[in-house]
Amino acid sequence: MGVDFLEGALVLVVRDGKIHSYSFTPSPESLAKLPPPPATLAETGGGSLSPYHLVAALGGLVFAGGLLIATQGLGLRRPWGTSR
Repeated sequence: MGVDFLEGALVLVVRDGKIHSYSFTPSPESLAKLPPPPATLAETGGGSLSPYHLVAALGGLVFAGGLLIATQGLGLRRPWGTSR
């Protein structure tokens, strides 16, 4: 950013010997050193999930549930507290 240091007020809240929160307020002179923000922000392209992703997620859940039911139905689950 081309700014070597900033001056301002630092406020710390200490509880039980640990920093709980802090706040830094730069001085007007330090703010003047900073470059101006961009006129517009870049677009991230975020959006909703496509129906394909929803179907794939639900299919995975159904498959995992089916495996769980099948293994319990075949008696592959050991009772709690038993060892081999």
